[in-house]
Amino acid sequence: MKTTETSESVLYWKWLDGRTIAFVTGTAAYHWSVEGDATPEKKFEIEAETRQVQIINYDSSKDGNWLFLQGIAKNAETQKIEGVLQLYSVQHKRYQPKMNAHGGCFAEVTLSGRESPSTLFCFTRSDGNSTKLFIVEVGGGNPPHKIQAEVPFQNSNDFIVSMVPSAKYRCLYAFTQSGFLFLFDISTGKCLFNRQVSKVKFFCLQNAEKKNKCGFVTTMFLSVADEETGGVLTVDRGGQVALFNVDEKNFVSYITNVLGDSDLGEKFAELGLGGVDVLQQKFETLLRQGNYAGAAEFAAKCPALRNEQTIAAFKKIQPQPNQPPPDLQYYQLLLKQGPLNKLESVELCRRILQFKPDAGKQRIEQFLKENKLEKSEELGDVLAPFDVKLAASIYYGAKIPQKTILCFIQLGQASRVVEYCKQENYTPKWPELLAHVQQMRRDDVKEFAQSLVDQNFLSAADVMTVLLGSGRNDVEKTTEFLLDYLRNRGDREEDAELQTKLLEINLRAAPQVAKAILESEDYKFTHYDKTYIARLCESARLFDCALELYENLDDIKRVLQMGLGSNAFKPDFLLKFFGDLTPEDALSCLKDLLKYSNTGTNLQLVVEVAKRYSEQLTVEKLIQLFEDFEWFVLTLYLFSFFGRYF
Repeated sequence: MKTTETSESVLYWKWLDGRTIAFVTGTAAYHWSVEGDATPEKKFEIEAETRQVQIINYDSSKDGNWLFLQGIAKNAETQKIEGVLQLYSVQHKRYQPKMNAHGGCFAEVTLSGRESPSTLFCFTRSDGNSTKLFIVEVGGGNPPHKIQAEVPFQNSNDFIVSMVPSAKYRCLYAFTQSGFLFLFDISTGKCLFNRQVSKVKFFCLQNAEKKNKCGFVTTMFLSVADEETGGVLTVDRGGQVALFNVDEKNFVSYITNVLGDSDLGEKFAELGLGGVDVLQQKFETLLRQGNYAGAAEFAAKCPALRNEQTIAAFKKIQPQPNQPPPDLQYYQLLLKQGPLNKLESVELCRRILQFKPDAGKQRIEQFLKENKLEKSEELGDVLAPFDVKLAASIYYGAKIPQKTILCFIQLGQASRVVEYCKQENYTPKWPELLAHVQQMRRDDVKEFAQSLVDQNFLSAADVMTVLLGSGRNDVEKTTEFLLDYLRNRGDREEDAELQTKLLEINLRAAPQVAKAILESEDYKFTHYDKTYIARLCESARLFDCALELYENLDDIKRVLQMGLGSNAFKPDFLLKFFGDLTPEDALSCLKDLLKYSNTGTNLQLVVEVAKRYSEQLTVEKLIQLFEDFEWFVLTLYLFSFFGRYF
């Protein structure tokens, strides 16, 4: 909230923009910024007037270099209302003499043949016989744009109250004191339309003596541009709110057929303001005449013709000798005048890559640097088979995150994906994304999976499901991921399932890898399901691993028999294994080995175990064990055990 005080009465005020208030006193015009501690800034002084002037408008050009003040006053002799208009140049700090003129406004319009908008000062002025509209370019133009055209008032005493420009339609909406609406073409000043739209006068005279002040009362408070429609919003003295705008569908046909001005209708059609049929007819005529260059030039300057049908028409034409194809000539004209639209960008790049892919990619890169192409998903799709990096830049610029991410993956830049998703506030289906990495850049999948787990986008179990599911069954990469993940976490009870799964998938697919994990000093896992893994080891014929994991004596005896029968055990392993058993279990296993050793294949092992662990097993129990079997076994044992003393 800000306040300010003036020593004079404020005769008029308005918002110039969202930050600046303009107000007018009897001697000067001021601008006051609502930001910070700024105080009102005097812009210019007002020429003294002997008459009482009612201020009805004040405005600034878009660049702030020009200001005008609009008022009305009564002519003492004729008692007619006259305009009081003053134009001021901020840059030169001087103003033109006051004019008897009405309806002042600034218009910012890009005129035909110009590349940038021009500032036009518009007003109406009467010479006593007629009223003329003046449209004058200020602050530039060589030569400056100047138009003078007659205003066809039905009542000679009528005058323009306000004018509102429309950059979209390059027109001026003008409202008169008698409630008439006029529509003027800015480029020619021609009156396109006029009709009474309100029965209530926008201004009315009052008895000056009774009021003891200026004899006019503003009854139409506002006419303001509506940017969405390109129209104007008004309120009249009776409180009626109205929106007036051009009927774009019928605008060109109205000018062409009702006003009978086909040239002007064509100019509006070229701006994309309807009348496509008019443009299409002329375009087809040029093609039939064989004037392909003229047709291309005409289509290039008409937004309504820059479509798929026009491109298709040029493609059908056979190239002339020593001349580039007509469609490429068309694209060249378009590129000279500015950026291509979405369709044109796609079709041009497709055409370039069709002929010279390598050189074409360089041309496309140059067009992108010059902002000549509109980035879109379709353009990225065209480029992707030829250059993934180039396609990635298109998807990135067009805000197509899913395909941008896929390009990152193909380029080996999966590490950028998580940060990119955060930047774009995009949440992909992470499992599907991981599957894409596994498919396209398998070597990167472990690192990418770890990053997803670190960011809590997926769990380790989710990663395992993706890498092993849907027929992928990537045991190798799942193993790499789980080994790193579990080693970094340490041997935790809550990871029992993951430890079990890690061993399971390798016992089924790569038993020697599982054996290496079980025997490794780097991975000391203890929480996996030992009985389940022991059974899998047994099925994989890793009998030594199964022996170390089984706790049930019957399981141990069974595996001993199977392993010995297939020579799967190393002697040193078995001797150590028996040393880890309790004496009772060891004797039971030895008895079992003797019992089922019909050929004597197990006797050597039994002897070696008895020799090494005689103290733990005791000589008495060993002798008893042998006494339960044939004497030759006992003799063999005694000889082996005591042979060193003979």
